[in-house]
Amino acid sequence: MAAASGHYDAFIVGAGLSGLAAGLRMAHFGRRVLICEAHAVPGGLSSWFKRQGRDFDVSLHAFTNYA
Repeated sequence: MAAASGHYDAFIVGAGLSGLAAGLRMAHFGRRVLICEAHAVPGGLSSWFKRQGRDFDVSLHAFTNYA
């Protein structure tokens, strides 16, 4: 893993599906990529959370366009 102060070929804001896919593709072809995410876990709109011992999947709207 590259150091945070090193040189990167690409800087991606957001670790949602598109950001992760773009970063993976660039890294596969030898680019040094830094992906930054504001939340504690990656996933963007494709994520879930726990409340009172239950899991809530909040990603369906990301794939169906029903927001």
